[in-house]
Amino acid sequence: MTRAARAGSIVAHNEGGGALDFGTFAVTEAGRSRQLVAAADAELEIDGVYVRRASNTITDVIPGLTFDLRYADPATTVEVAVTRDLDAAKSAIEEFVNALNAVVDYVKEQSAAAPAGQARKPFSGDFVARSVLNQLRAALDFALPVGEPGAPRRLSDIGIEVDRNGRYQLNAEKLRAALEAHPNAVAQLFGAVGTASAPGLDFIVGPDRLTSGTFEVEITAPATRATVLTAFDGVYNDDGVADELRITDFATGATYTIVLENGLTTAQILERLQTELATARRRRLESREALRDADGDAATEATTLAELRRADGSSLGIQDGDVLMFSGTRSNGTAFVVEYTVQDASAVTLGELRAFLQSQLGSEAVVSITDGVLSVEAAQAGQSRLSLAVSSSNPATGNPFGVFDVAVEGRSAARIRAELEDGQIRLTHEDYGSNAGFDIALVAGGADGTGQLGLVAQAYRGQDVQGTINGTAANGSGTVLRGPEGTEIEGLVLSYTGTATGAVGSVTFSRGVAAAIADVAKQLLQSGTGTVPSVLERIDASVRQLQDRVAQLEDRLERQREQLILRFAALEQALAQAQAQSQWLAGQLAQFGTQRAR
Repeated sequence: MTRAARAGSIVAHNEGGGALDFGTFAVTEAGRSRQLVAAADAELEIDGVYVRRASNTITDVIPGLTFDLRYADPATTVEVAVTRDLDAAKSAIEEFVNALNAVVDYVKEQSAAAPAGQARKPFSGDFVARSVLNQLRAALDFALPVGEPGAPRRLSDIGIEVDRNGRYQLNAEKLRAALEAHPNAVAQLFGAVGTASAPGLDFIVGPDRLTSGTFEVEITAPATRATVLTAFDGVYNDDGVADELRITDFATGATYTIVLENGLTTAQILERLQTELATARRRRLESREALRDADGDAATEATTLAELRRADGSSLGIQDGDVLMFSGTRSNGTAFVVEYTVQDASAVTLGELRAFLQSQLGSEAVVSITDGVLSVEAAQAGQSRLSLAVSSSNPATGNPFGVFDVAVEGRSAARIRAELEDGQIRLTHEDYGSNAGFDIALVAGGADGTGQLGLVAQAYRGQDVQGTINGTAANGSGTVLRGPEGTEIEGLVLSYTGTATGAVGSVTFSRGVAAAIADVAKQLLQSGTGTVPSVLERIDASVRQLQDRVAQLEDRLERQREQLILRFAALEQALAQAQAQSQWLAGQLAQFGTQRAR
């Protein structure tokens, strides 16, 4: 059998009394089975908020920002600085003004009266063309609510004004000054802006379809964080076998464990908790097989491959030409498969094999050999997907290092706080909502003393914010309220971090100049009187009338042609008859002349 996933055998039972015997089957090629990397969701933490998505491109966390995840490094915090490019903003506004003037120029040109003797312009005398400019001017007269002192509220405040010809002029110096002094207000002039009326209530984003106005917010339940408080008398009483307290973070799956020994005080338990929760670890894999050399001592980097022995003293049987295959995943989850061909088993050392594996993993992991055990440890602390498997083309060697077990699971420092409160220990998750929290497990060593802590072994979760926006129930997630689909508030996203319930305030939303222009364009392009489609309909009607008129004229011409043809045929017949009569008369006259001559 070759490259099979399972071992197999063939047996001849000879139930009829035969003597068939297939003999012994030898393995000609060892099969291999491996999973390079299992699919998994992307997980990250942004400003303390745990985020999990099925895609590595994340667009729905911070409005206007797209996170394109390339690899994982849980131990590294990446600071994303969003800076303002004033030159790019200035260029964009200049393009906006140029586009407005292009519309103004086009409408004026196409609606102007044509000079005598020239063709009439398409929109000449049409009120819709004038309406386009009027509605644009009205939309551009947008004003922001009163904000910080000196902040621009109208386009004229940033240097955009209308001249006597109806075209828009841009004062570059005034625009530059406004961008430098009040960049947020300038952005709000063009884009959507929301202003909250109370502390703890914040506007996050509003969709294009959202109508400007004021939205009242009522909170029925504020967001909470998972928390639990001990009920401990101050000294841990137990037998000589220590117990354990295990805390598992839902978001990361990491577990944090402390040992509970007889005589520990509240302060000592608190210190152990705080130390453990703050400790990040690097994932480490260790081979299950501790290899030996020919003398039975632990193998070292100097041991040749031919000398390697298992713990039971049997030789690995590595020979010249054998192919060792290393496969698995790096810390960031990328898969690797590499092969190492043994050129001279009696000369190649275990250290050279370790160096080869190190070169394949790069700086993301550290490969070492200690007491005959091959170890691979992630270079950075935190969650890691590091994995490794080794197989050989030589059936006698099989898996030379055995299975690689996770000796230490990688993890980041926990987002769980341990604090002293009125003589007791309070555990609190730093994130809000039902997706954030922790699980407590109490493990007895000998006699179970864990009940003294007053903690129940169970899951502890936070609560999502619950409330309404303008009377419509919103969807809560952590501290975020989202307008549900199919409602007038669809796509509106607010945040509430307060603790009060009831009517907590309002959010006033306005859509800016760009949105106002979009509304004008939408109105002009929809069906109805005074819109662009109505102009097109009138033009189409005129074209149809002209086409009907042409058809009528062509019909009249065809009838006249037919009448002329008939008249011409009759005339032709009359001419033929006249010609015949003329010839007869000529003959008669000729005969008459002959008779007289006789």
